[in-house]
Amino acid sequence: MLKARTGSKEADTLKAVVNFLESQDIFYERVNPVSLVGHRNGFRVRRLRESQKGSPDIRIYPGEGRVMFVETKSGTGKLSVFQSRWKARAEEAGIPYHVVREISDLLGILG
Repeated sequence: MLKARTGSKEADTLKAVVNFLESQDIFYERVNPVSLVGHRNGFRVRRLRESQKGSPDIRIYPGEGRVMFVETKSGTGKLSVFQSRWKARAEEAGIPYHVVREISDLLGILG
């Protein structure tokens, strides 16, 4: 039986951000690492990854060919080394990268 890992405050922040984007009909893409643990047919399933390590949680497409990256964190959460590298590379490429801890952060970003 496979079981998704859940239950962090960062997960709550992510859910709130996604719900807000949906409610405002804002075009976005959830970048999902698909982390699963469990057993299937006698084999242990450890982790499946659909995205690069450190990639942001959400890509928002605000229009006019623009994109911005959003990483959701709890109030005290910090970027990992891989996330910090992603942020630096995005900013070097001229792509806005934001850390969102609550909806008011997102409202400030979206203007």
